[in-house]
Amino acid sequence: MKEFKRLVDLEVNRLFLKVFPPLGEDKKLDIDISIGLVFSKEPNQMCIISTDEEDRWMPSIHFSSIPKRNIYSWSSFNNRMKDWMDLKEYEKLDIEYYEVTNTVLFNNLVSQKIINVEFLSVKNIELPFGVKLIFDKDYILSTPTADGNTIETSSFNKNKNITNFEELGELEFSDIEHRAT
Repeated sequence: MKEFKRLVDLEVNRLFLKVFPPLGEDKKLDIDISIGLVFSKEPNQMCIISTDEEDRWMPSIHFSSIPKRNIYSWSSFNNRMKDWMDLKEYEKLDIEYYEVTNTVLFNNLVSQKIINVEFLSVKNIELPFGVKLIFDKDYILSTPTADGNTIETSSFNKNKNITNFEELGELEFSDIEHRAT
């Protein structure tokens, strides 16, 4: 989890949603969404925040090149998700990227610095299941779902996914500075 610490004080230059098409899914919460951040200091690579694909619990971070294909505009997001869910979209299943850099819903994230990182866990369970990137006027919360990952901000995707974890016990956020892992 120490790799998340390097995100503090980095300024977001571009922002992407990384989505696996929700073919036949019933609910918006079933859409597998991760966040792709491009920082001013590293303009040629994308930092992807998601859930570890192997253990399906812990937050993950990895860096990749900025995608050159399967990039869609934000204006097509809701229609494309609905078409996938309604089985109207039958293109080859592949990761889709939605650039949201200039989208009003994400204005408080772009050109802003990450001021802190917090991990979300069930009290008395050491390993976190979510991560929250905190900005001056907004946040990005990444948590696991049955199908992968979801993200939310103060204005996007307020699906209250963390309530699904409350049956496991009391939930707590802990500052990255206070975690040993």
